[in-house]
Amino acid sequence: MFADDVVIFCHPDVAELATVRELLRVFREASGLRTNFLKCSATPIRCAPEIVETIGSTLACSCFPIQYLGLPLSICKLHYSALLLLVDRLFRKLATWKAFLLSRGERLALVRHVLTAMPVHTLLVMAIHPAIHKKITAIVRNFLWHGRKDAKSGSCLVSWPKLCRPLEFGGLAVRDLHRTGIALRSRWLWLQATDPSRPWRHLQLSHDADSQQFFRASTTWVVGNGQTCRFWEDHWLEGQSIPEIASAIVALVPSRRRRHRLVSEGLTQLAWISDIHGTLGPASTVQYFDMWQCLQRVELSPVPDQITWKWTASGVYSASSGYKALFLGSSSPPFWKLIWKSWAPTNTKVFLWLASLNRCWTVDRRARHGLPHDPLCVLCSHEDETMDHILVQCVFARVT
Repeated sequence: MFADDVVIFCHPDVAELATVRELLRVFREASGLRTNFLKCSATPIRCAPEIVETIGSTLACSCFPIQYLGLPLSICKLHYSALLLLVDRLFRKLATWKAFLLSRGERLALVRHVLTAMPVHTLLVMAIHPAIHKKITAIVRNFLWHGRKDAKSGSCLVSWPKLCRPLEFGGLAVRDLHRTGIALRSRWLWLQATDPSRPWRHLQLSHDADSQQFFRASTTWVVGNGQTCRFWEDHWLEGQSIPEIASAIVALVPSRRRRHRLVSEGLTQLAWISDIHGTLGPASTVQYFDMWQCLQRVELSPVPDQITWKWTASGVYSASSGYKALFLGSSSPPFWKLIWKSWAPTNTKVFLWLASLNRCWTVDRRARHGLPHDPLCVLCSHEDETMDHILVQCVFARVT
């Protein structure tokens, strides 16, 4: 039996480190599991150099950032280079595949289920650096279209944002990593609001702005005792948030108060008025009285606040519903079911999808790009070669 990835927090003191070693020895005697101290290390957190030297005499020292469960840990903002490991993993995976022997449909399956799935573990807890995101997108895009890593983006038949749409919105259902990260990281905000048993629930966790904005737009509150819902940011006042009702007032509230003021605290003795700093102008004065009238109708009750996720029928968060919600507003082509719900091979489906978008290199498309072309169809020599002509009108194509 083996046990891995155990983290023990203690003070940077030789006596406490000796106590930890003794506890591990007792654990070994009780369980039969042996601790390999050659693989153990101590990571000082903001310690003086002399303390680090003292700790190093007891255990091997490592400095931040460090790797834990496949993720980089740091006490400050991660540098670009700390996430290059994601890019290296993709290159190592691609090196094991014979991409030139795979059809475009087979490469699409590998992109969907392997390449774009590998960064998900990291996206669940942090927003990756834009430069890393660009590198990963380039690797996946070039493999899909050309089966190699050095292809030029200008030779791709469809733009990457359109290709990443779900099938019902005219895309290839390749995972959009930016949207995936937003949908996944919203989970922590949901658990923080709904699950009081989480030991980290009351910690001030840092969240990226995109995830916070998406979570606030995706949830509504039914106020009970007002001890969970935030007064200035959440959607709790007649299905709206205070910024939607009185944006000029919110601009006068310090950011710290906006983040931490609960509904119960704000309504108690009208404490929300004390949050407003500055002079009210004509617009903010009107919004102030409108907000006052809305708050007069709010009554707290002993029951807990209830939060609802907008994108599911049950009102419970799911990452898939959040991901699809980030594509709302995209047009849905009428033919997508005819292509993707058929029993045809994936490679054939991809061809039909490209044909429906007129992205195949027919004569009319080559002419638009200024490339050499034959003015007539090479099969029947009667009409211009267009996608519609080749698939429907060409006599030679009908016969064959």
